[in-house]
Amino acid sequence: MKTHTKETQELLTPRMAMNILREGNERFIRNLKQQRNLLEQVNDTRDGQWPFATVLSCIDSRTSAELIFDQGLGDIFSVRIAGNIVNTDILGSMEFACKVAGSKLNCCIRTHQMWCCKRCMRSCRNGKFNRTII
Repeated sequence: MKTHTKETQELLTPRMAMNILREGNERFIRNLKQQRNLLEQVNDTRDGQWPFATVLSCIDSRTSAELIFDQGLGDIFSVRIAGNIVNTDILGSMEFACKVAGSKLNCCIRTHQMWCCKRCMRSCRNGKFNRTII
């Protein structure tokens, strides 16, 4: 499986990008991942990256977007933050992905339990948060 080039990225529509993610997730579910030469993909993306989608997901270590959508290096921008919240930093990153890098699709993964949000809310209620000064 080859990485996307500027030319292949430009040919994609948002619907096509969504279909690529759906097909990749179907492969993941069936444990039929594509064979990739990761070293070759590193070299192919040395001078630029042409991701076709941007995926916002939680920092949950079990939900790596590249894995659950069976994508390789340079295929997607992966934006990860506890609870899938969108702040100005996250929004700026997603805008960059679309306006500058040409990503065709923004999507958000929601995990079933949202463990990070539940834990954070519980800690707030119990007064366990310490103020951090940087």
